[in-house]
Amino acid sequence: GVTIYPGGSNDDPDSINNVTYSRFSYTLKVERPIIQGLLTHIFPPIVVFLPTLYSYALAPLKDAITKMSLSGGGLISLIFIWRGISGSIPALDYLTAFDKYIFCFFISISIALSFSIACYAYFSSRDSDDPPHPRELTLMLAELSSKVCFYSVGFLFFIFL
Repeated sequence: GVTIYPGGSNDDPDSINNVTYSRFSYTLKVERPIIQGLLTHIFPPIVVFLPTLYSYALAPLKDAITKMSLSGGGLISLIFIWRGISGSIPALDYLTAFDKYIFCFFISISIALSFSIACYAYFSSRDSDDPPHPRELTLMLAELSSKVCFYSVGFLFFIFL
């Protein structure tokens, strides 16, 4: 006997056209708790980023060490958060939305840290006998600090979207 497969042609049982293939389509619906995702993936980087934002409100020349401490601590904390969370998800060859989100924070905190280091390195070489910094310089650096804050946070949200 010759076997004719379902959907096959009755004309020539030995024909290659007598073979049919089936396809199984399915949908897998995965739901994750939204609150848990917010509490474990979204809020910790924001909480780490808040002191860095506060560092922009400090005086650029007077509190340079404090600004560097806040930014450096934020960067190290963000690295620990990122490693902890990325260790709990499978390794992928592409960037996930969470990676993009964290990298935006890395860039923003790195900008704050670089700005603080630049101010400290440039203005700390003065002798104690020198007159204090002119008020115009302090105001200019405060304005520059607020612009850096605005653009780094804007960059954060622009890149993430």
